[in-house]
Amino acid sequence: MCIRDRYTSARDVSDDGSVVVGISQTASGEYHAFRWEATTGMQDLGTLGGTGSWAHGVNADGSVVVGASKTGNGGISHAFRWELGTGMTDIDTFNGTWSAGYDVSADGSVVVGRAQTPAGQNVFRWTAVTGMQDLGFPASSFSDDAALSGDGTVVAGGSNGQVVRWTATTGTQPIGVAGRPFGVNHDGSVIVGSQDFGGGYQAFRWSEVTGVQTLGILPGAKKSFALDVNADGSVVIGSSEGVYPEERPFRWTALGGMQDLGAVLGAINTRAYAVNADGSVVVGLSYPTGYLWTSTEIGTRYCTPSPNSTGRSSLLNLLGNADVTGNNVTLTAEFLPQHSFGYFLGSRYRGGPLVIAGSQGPLCLGGFIGRFIGAGGIVNSGPTGTLSVVIDIDAIPTPFGPVAVQPGETWCFQAWHRDLNPTPTSNFTDAISVTFR
Repeated sequence: MCIRDRYTSARDVSDDGSVVVGISQTASGEYHAFRWEATTGMQDLGTLGGTGSWAHGVNADGSVVVGASKTGNGGISHAFRWELGTGMTDIDTFNGTWSAGYDVSADGSVVVGRAQTPAGQNVFRWTAVTGMQDLGFPASSFSDDAALSGDGTVVAGGSNGQVVRWTATTGTQPIGVAGRPFGVNHDGSVIVGSQDFGGGYQAFRWSEVTGVQTLGILPGAKKSFALDVNADGSVVIGSSEGVYPEERPFRWTALGGMQDLGAVLGAINTRAYAVNADGSVVVGLSYPTGYLWTSTEIGTRYCTPSPNSTGRSSLLNLLGNADVTGNNVTLTAEFLPQHSFGYFLGSRYRGGPLVIAGSQGPLCLGGFIGRFIGAGGIVNSGPTGTLSVVIDIDAIPTPFGPVAVQPGETWCFQAWHRDLNPTPTSNFTDAISVTFR
């Protein structure tokens, strides 16, 4: 779903996915922090008296926003905490220089960020009782790697090229990862970020149980960055970069691996910045269109698939938004055999289940069925056993030529793939129907 067409970047989302915060360009050309929800639209949060502000974090219910704002004192940036009914409050700096809030606890009472001290850009933790506390991280040259657990007890930050984890009991401790952290789950047991392999950054997920795990990169990309993690640590989102400025967002799970979330049509790059508590809503930025967008699992599953040669049944996912004006839908298929070719199907009608001669799984579409086999439509599942294609809902293939999806229409989708089980055959995923609006 695209929310605004001037430069707009979503930076965080509430636990239920209903409130989005970030940065947006005003009509006068300044950049201001915003808070958005579907019922009220986009709200300009103002500034601390200066010419710009930036929102970076929001609490669980969307009532507290944190970030940085220029002040009237020579344009210096100060960390702020904004609250419904109260507005924007300056939460100070160290030595009156520079500070920015990057994350906030679920209840809104704890803020973490970076502040300039004589020793460098150090991580701070703020509460109304303690004020701004320097956590004693060795100084970092980076200004945006500070993250907080939802319960407010664990802070992650970068320090001299290493990822450091802080609790009130242990103080600061390296976790054995060279790189930068960007996200912490609710209880602080999972940290995600980018790991440095001699300049070749790759997304990582660290947990107390498994240690560090490299998440890889999307096909054709050169590096990746994990930028957020959901509450229980099972869903990681971020971006995978190719040749600048090409960038694509991903959503990672242990079972599905790294899935390409596609891109807003017309954008050179699309970045995912944040994910909600259950992992179903992702928000971010596309460029140069400047759209704020959300990506959600949409549609209703139906049709029972048959197991393929992996011993599992392959599943279809629709990621994006059912709003036709956004034209933001990605089809993905997971749990396929490795390195198998396949493509996606679409129809206005459910059908079947019908077993096709030579196939081991049922076709569950009816009526006139279109095949997404145009440029880039026939894809290979590769080593992860997944297929992914961004579709243009203004040009859904049919036997009679492409058609545009209209609000109120229901469309059904399924994926077909080759297999060897044990002789050459093919199979289908389950199917999903979605009513567009």
